[in-house]
This record gives sequence, structure tokens and C-alpha cells, in this order.
Amino acid sequence: MSPKGRGNKTTPPNVVELLREEVDRTSQAATSRATGLTLQTVQRYIKGIGEPTTATLQKLADYFGVSVAWLRGERYKGPCTDAEAQTLIQVSEDLLKIHTIIPAELKRTIQVLMLEQIDEIADFIYIRTADIDKGAEDKLVSLSSEMQNIAMPTNVPSAKDDT
Repeated sequence: MSPKGRGNKTTPPNVVELLREEVDRTSQAATSRATGLTLQTVQRYIKGIGEPTTATLQKLADYFGVSVAWLRGERYKGPCTDAEAQTLIQVSEDLLKIHTIIPAELKRTIQVLMLEQIDEIADFIYIRTADIDKGAEDKLVSLSSEMQNIAMPTNVPSAKDDT
């Protein structure tokens, strides 16, 4: 059974991880002072006990240089950055290059990765459609289509009976 705090809520894993890393690097007391949390709160959160308030998450986000959404474990919240879109583009281009140079016995693995990348692109575009750069969106759609043609070809020959 996982530890729970007030309201049967647990601390988001990203909060636990960052606080544990900071405590390992410094100390619980130093982490408490640096983040503006009480020592008892730091101790509870590194054990995964209790859900931080939005105000507490904002303090932690400011201190660690991350977003509140990331601390909560949410994906693609907040303003879209060019780096996010460029990373998706680069990974997609890399998958397409890899598919052309790997041995046939490994192609299925790349096709599975391409399907996962297609889902990632679809989520990104759906959630970020209002603030994604049009050029980046067009490039992602094009890459997604190209990967889909490889990962899910429509002209696959059917298996033949040898009888």
C-alpha cells in the first residue's frame, strides 16, 4: 500500500524525485530552506505522502526551473516551445534514417517505435494545436505520414497457402 497524506493523495513522482535528488545533494534542512517548505513537508514529500497545493508546486517549480504541469506529471501543458517540436522532428527523421540502414530482422522493431512516435506526434499536435508553429506542425504531419506508410503499409501481400 502506498503512503498517502491528507485527502488520501500521494505526492507526484516528479516532486518526490526532485526533492530526493536535492536532499541527496545537500540535506533535508538545506532543501527546506532553499525551497521555502517546512522540514516536515520535505520529509513527507520525499516519502510520497501528501499532495502539494498549487502554491507549493509553484514554489518548487520556480526553485527547480520546471513547470507546475511537469511536477504534476502532465504532458504538453503550458506554452509550446520550439525545442519540443524540433525534438519530435529530429527523432522522427532519425527513425526514418535508421529504418533505411538496419538489417531486415530489425525493421519490425523500428516500425513499432515509429508507431509510438506517430502517437506522440498526434498527442502533441492535438494538445498544442493553438500554439504550435505552422511550419513545425506541417513537418510533423508529413513525417508522421511517412512513418505510417512504413510501419503500417496498405499494400502488404497476403500470406499464401503452400497446399
